[in-house]
Amino acid sequence: MIKAYNAGYIKYDTDSKKRPGPYLILEMSVATLDYVQLIVIQSEGLVCAHRLRSVTEIANYHRYNNLRGIHLGAGDLLTLTTKGDAGMLVLLARQMNLPYPMIASAFGEGLIRLSNIDE
Repeated sequence: MIKAYNAGYIKYDTDSKKRPGPYLILEMSVATLDYVQLIVIQSEGLVCAHRLRSVTEIANYHRYNNLRGIHLGAGDLLTLTTKGDAGMLVLLARQMNLPYPMIASAFGEGLIRLSNIDE
């Protein structure tokens, strides 16, 4: 299952201030895996890709803990639609008002990074 959000900001625990967005947040889960995969994209491209140990959901805010103990928060979340006739990435590009080629490239790069993460 893929959940998508438009985040107004992200913040790592090591950051002193919030990083203003918008950010495209993609949470991908598969029932047979014991982790969730996260890809974060901004208008310049891929921001980060993590395998997550846990996701804590609070109203309009998600806190992500990855397998290496890094904590990331995303806030001011708006749920995006991922199902449509045009395809998921085209639909997300329209909703985020970002160019499709950039989102497609960043998504692909995120998948490659996720596949290279050691357990």
